[in-house]
Amino acid sequence: MSSYRHSAKIVIESSKAPLLMRVLSPEAQEEISERSSARLRATDEILELQIEARDLTSLRAALNTWGRLMKVSLQIFEEE
Repeated sequence: MSSYRHSAKIVIESSKAPLLMRVLSPEAQEEISERSSARLRATDEILELQIEARDLTSLRAALNTWGRLMKVSLQIFEEE
């Protein structure tokens, strides 16, 4: 990851953090883009997403993608 120049961290506090981790971790395992990467980490009530990108355009795209994935996942859990 040393070639990445930009980063962002998203922290979600939720009792569903471990469940979110299980749902989203396959996406983090796949390389969505050659220009960015994502790592997930969860504790009992906190999910952290660290995104690193080579340029600001890639960072913005990754933030949009992960933001949508997290939003949809949280909405599904709230409906249960």
